[in-house]
Amino acid sequence: MHSRTSSKGFEKFFESQLAWDEGMAFAAAKYLKKNPSQQMVIIAGGGHIIKREGIPDRLERQIQAKPAVVLNSLNGIPDSGHGDYLLFSPEAKLAPAGKIGISMDDTPKGVVIASVLHHGAGSKAKLLKGDLIKKIGSTVIKNTTDVMLWALDKKPGHATTIETSRNSQFKTSKLILGKKKPFSMFGKKSIHGKK
Repeated sequence: MHSRTSSKGFEKFFESQLAWDEGMAFAAAKYLKKNPSQQMVIIAGGGHIIKREGIPDRLERQIQAKPAVVLNSLNGIPDSGHGDYLLFSPEAKLAPAGKIGISMDDTPKGVVIASVLHHGAGSKAKLLKGDLIKKIGSTVIKNTTDVMLWALDKKPGHATTIETSRNSQFKTSKLILGKKKPFSMFGKKSIHGKK
């Protein structure tokens, strides 16, 4: 996905990833220094730990102890120098997750819809770019994490209501979660609203 961005966009992505790695290592080191008898497991994507770069080397620098890196075998067997342990596990087929078909931003006013995918659940519920999400079902929405936690165990076809605010007007719509994103977010005609 990252290869589709411009070189300037990739530079910003790379800088963000470095800041994320440093922030995760700092938070982990702070906890471990305060709780020296405790152990910690950090679950992170391969790009944050491969070859011990990212979180592991930053954490090691801050706590003067070598963290162990456990890699899984889902993307083939990595080089032995990429980590300390390799976890072999059978691939598990997960049930499809229900999708709203929107992207969101946290703002001081609340969760704002940044884009709506054509033919997705959000589009069918007549959600628009700029709408504020106030409530999904009985869950009050204060930030994007609230939306993600609400959606965590929902399957395609799950029906509920979504309450939004548009130009200070409140609206309740029926929302039926879809199976997948209908179009790529990178496609020119993938979203409602002007870019």
